[in-house]
Amino acid sequence: AVRFSQTYPFDAATYAGVDRRRESGSATGWHAGVDVVRYFNQRVGLGAVARYSDASVDLGTRDNGTVSVSAGGLHAVVDLRLRF
Repeated sequence: AVRFSQTYPFDAATYAGVDRRRESGSATGWHAGVDVVRYFNQRVGLGAVARYSDASVDLGTRDNGTVSVSAGGLHAVVDLRLRF
């Protein structure tokens, strides 16, 4: 909850702070990924990883309702691969 104060003529509000609390939840989602590599010789290569995950978590609100929060997203990496 955001706290604010205002006075007549009510054309400006002053920020007074925020009331916050910790919420946690769990959900079942899905995950997919791909990993590719191209070696230029026996020892050195260039790789790429792309992963995507998605889930929706329902969290409680101060007024005993719920809010749905989207979790996950895209993660991509390009890297140097070395074989020993």
